[in-house]
Amino acid sequence: MKLLIVGANGSIGRVVTRHAIDAGHEVTAYVRTPAKLGPLRSELRVVQGDLSQLDRIREAMQGAEAVISCAGLMRNRKDGAEVYGGGIRNLTAVMAELGIERIVTISGASTPVEGDVVGRGMRVMRRIFRFVLGGIVAANLAQIEALRASDRQWVVVRATQLSNAPGTGAVAHAHEAPGRVLSRHDLADFMLQQLTDDRFVGQAPMVASR
Repeated sequence: MKLLIVGANGSIGRVVTRHAIDAGHEVTAYVRTPAKLGPLRSELRVVQGDLSQLDRIREAMQGAEAVISCAGLMRNRKDGAEVYGGGIRNLTAVMAELGIERIVTISGASTPVEGDVVGRGMRVMRRIFRFVLGGIVAANLAQIEALRASDRQWVVVRATQLSNAPGTGAVAHAHEAPGRVLSRHDLADFMLQQLTDDRFVGQAPMVASR
């Protein structure tokens, strides 16, 4: 599959990109700083830009059959919802223009979604996140809102605590936390599976490693 990966040079994006290449996908990386890709750069088509640049997004998406976004806010910003939600709207607008249906994105288990079934520990964690990292939580919620407002086939993967442990296979539930820790390798595999699996389209499953 011809695949666009947004944010391919981040700690999650690099793992997803590596797994995508190893799975035989033809990958374009859309990144702000191509140099951070390191050795991966020689195996990719690379377009430099950010989520505010429609012309650069359009260039990066040319020929793509699906999009994976590993982009996200790294700092707690008061304008996070506006910046990130606007970026997702730009991605889905260009996808609609070019006839690209599927987008898979990343969020955290601290992002609440209607219908979630969570225990006391998760409820406490979410309250802490809203208090300490309210800008990031707002940005993640804005992402889901923007995707819902689009007519694209979207999946938001809500990751539990990430680790660099080897992949084990992942278990996912649409609205309940299946565990506490998620290998980045399991996350990458799960995100790639969503390119062709319709089970979670229009949903935001929480994912953890077995």
